[in-house]
Amino acid sequence: MHIRTLIDRPGPRAAQALVVWLGPPAEPPGENDLVLKDFGPEDLARVQAVRPEQMKDGLVFCINSQTYAAHHKSVDSIQRHLSWVFCKFVHSPRNPGIPDPCGVCGPKPPNVCNEINRYRNMPWLLRSPLTDRLAEARLGLPLLLVLPGPSLDRLGPRLAELARSCLVVCLSRTLDFCLQRGVQPDFLVQLDTAWRQTHLLPPDLDLPGCALVALSLAPVHGLAEHCRGVFFMDSFDLEVLPNRARLRESWLSSLFPCLGLAEALASPLVLLAGADLSFGPSGPYHNGGAVQEPEAPPFPKGTPLEVGLGFFDVPDRQGRRVTTHLPYFASAHEAAIFAMEIKGTTGTRFCNLGDAGILDPGLFPPPDEAELAALPAIDRRDFLAKLDAALAQPPAVQLIKLKVKLLQTAEMVRDNLEFLRFCRWRKQGDEAEAHAVVSGLSQCCDYLAQAKDMEPAERLDLAISLLQLWDESLARARAVCILEQERGRKGRVPLLCLEDEDPAAEAAQRHPGIRPQPVRLWVDTTPKPGDDYVEYAAFPAWLRAQKVCLVSARAAERWASLLEALPWGNWLTL
Repeated sequence: MHIRTLIDRPGPRAAQALVVWLGPPAEPPGENDLVLKDFGPEDLARVQAVRPEQMKDGLVFCINSQTYAAHHKSVDSIQRHLSWVFCKFVHSPRNPGIPDPCGVCGPKPPNVCNEINRYRNMPWLLRSPLTDRLAEARLGLPLLLVLPGPSLDRLGPRLAELARSCLVVCLSRTLDFCLQRGVQPDFLVQLDTAWRQTHLLPPDLDLPGCALVALSLAPVHGLAEHCRGVFFMDSFDLEVLPNRARLRESWLSSLFPCLGLAEALASPLVLLAGADLSFGPSGPYHNGGAVQEPEAPPFPKGTPLEVGLGFFDVPDRQGRRVTTHLPYFASAHEAAIFAMEIKGTTGTRFCNLGDAGILDPGLFPPPDEAELAALPAIDRRDFLAKLDAALAQPPAVQLIKLKVKLLQTAEMVRDNLEFLRFCRWRKQGDEAEAHAVVSGLSQCCDYLAQAKDMEPAERLDLAISLLQLWDESLARARAVCILEQERGRKGRVPLLCLEDEDPAAEAAQRHPGIRPQPVRLWVDTTPKPGDDYVEYAAFPAWLRAQKVCLVSARAAERWASLLEALPWGNWLTL
């Protein structure tokens, strides 16, 4: 599938691609071509009626330059709309991690990396509220969205000043930008499910005043413990958490959950920095001011937009020539839709700091500097109190149903593991290559993009390793689920620790409701000194008999070789 633009000439295209003639056709149009000439209400209605299924083999714009000169605003608008439909519902869903609501891409391989994320996130998924709890607080405070476009560097000198009167929202790519300028963000938004995201964060992260707002499939398991708390955008499984509340977002860009967060917070004013969706010679991300972008030349007037799959030039907000690509181009169009809809629900006004980028200047105008100067300082103590009240409302997860589903999923994963191990043993490469997990490896996430270039035997080994990780994450998730059940019934939970420590108080604080019961290993051959000791040789059988066991950090390090050798996965590090 492809998207391309032809000006005053026909060109090669897929037989079933949707051809949109913007002006008199340069050749006899096909039966299913869309011919637009006068751009009146009837033509515009036909454009709005185009379905993604009509574009599944591609989209071609054929522009007549004379028609463009007479109707350039209508032609640009039609290109933006149809490019957005194509990008969001046809092009992007080719990625297995992206939804395919129109079913244009057919069956997808399982995204094992996303499943591993889900189950590694389980300690937070079972205790952290959805963003509807945040919306109920109706904080009504101004927001500053710190996004990673090239123009972000211009915000640097103003960041601390604006943070005084605005809540600060950032992404993993802009967190370091904020921290280097002495500003701890109030919200960190995580939409991307790729493992790369965890490596974009600064080392030794500590964000006690920052709430994480994340998609349930995002890899937050290494980040959440460093934040004040987590709000999830969506239910991780509607069967066990039947809450259909979902933050307004879109898979096209992390910009959209930031806009959705503004709606949830009922923010009266939202300032955007770094929302360029376009770039110059230095690339699409800010560079900390290391490279000074040259002034862009004007975009030639009367020139149609040559939309394609690669990079193409468009005019920015000031009519300068800048570069963009299809996802950015489509995101700029959808951002306008978001701005109009959110303004209708909450009255929120959106303003773009600076003159860069391709966001609609009518919907994202520059701010009134006098208004910004008059904004009162935010009472962060009051804000954090309301934030904590929202974080203290856990989701109503059906734990018994969840435990059953975890067992069923684990059985499915192990069946697939057995099959692939059998293929490896029997050297049945063709059967292994046809397996959905093996054939879909390169589409799982950025970390595995080069899997298609591996030897078949290497791909098989990698698939087996991933399934083993999936199985291990499921075992930990079951242990977390059982621990939550024990919290609910105020049950006793064994706590393996060393002789010179008693972390019971810490365990009770981390897991309110349980009654921790310290247990220690007795290695000596003499009789054990009491019932709170377990003989070393008896430990495997003892652990197997426990529903769940907590292990102190020091005990986990001391007894690592023993714990890692046991297959039951029913213990959790405190």
